[in-house]
Amino acid sequence: MSQSTSDPIRGELARNQQTTHDWSLSRYDVVLILIPAVFLLAALFGSLGSIPLNLALFGAALIGAAAVIDGVFWNPPMSQ
Repeated sequence: MSQSTSDPIRGELARNQQTTHDWSLSRYDVVLILIPAVFLLAALFGSLGSIPLNLALFGAALIGAAAVIDGVFWNPPMSQ
């Protein structure tokens, strides 16, 4: 099958695919990056530092839970 350029739907799809992308991070991208980053830092500090590993991971769990609560309940995604 060949694409017809006179088809308005295919033409619109082709124009949308040619646009440049906005690579800025949203609030929810930051939340998704924050959770594993906090756990990795807690594991690093817990294993190399003077903080017990279980205490460091507990702190990371609290920070991760706060990030999820912020992203889901306090600032939920809104449809535009």
